[in-house]
Amino acid sequence: MLRHAGTIRLSEMLQPMGWRFDNMIRRSDKEICDLLVKSRQRLSAAHLLCKEGLYEDAVNRAYYAMYLSALALLRRKGIQVKTHAGLIAAIGSAYVQTGELAPEHGRALNLAEELREEVEYTICRTISREEAASVIVKAHDFALAAEHIIAGTAH
Repeated sequence: MLRHAGTIRLSEMLQPMGWRFDNMIRRSDKEICDLLVKSRQRLSAAHLLCKEGLYEDAVNRAYYAMYLSALALLRRKGIQVKTHAGLIAAIGSAYVQTGELAPEHGRALNLAEELREEVEYTICRTISREEAASVIVKAHDFALAAEHIIAGTAH
């Protein structure tokens, strides 16, 4: 995996997850790669959970896929956050307001976090298959946008 001391080929780290980037990253950016890999794992779990009818858990995993991708974006700019609300606000100011991330991705992150809180902390809220599938699609789109930004291939 190491090309030479100090760099890791991003495409090699992420290829098992189906990612193909040609960018070289510094070893200090390994944390960003780790966050992106974990994000993809959470997204895969969300798909499996939805397929099994575990919609609330699928929404939770989809949100955490977005959360981890958002953390990777923030680490890219050296921004640290302590709360979910802080993460959402930081993504808004550091990426959405600058035009690097489309507003619909910021809204999707906010919606997914709200749904996650509702199903985690209330007993009366249930999630339908359609709601779970919609959140998963939004999480996939968010993760993909984050990957493109980090790889320097954003449109």
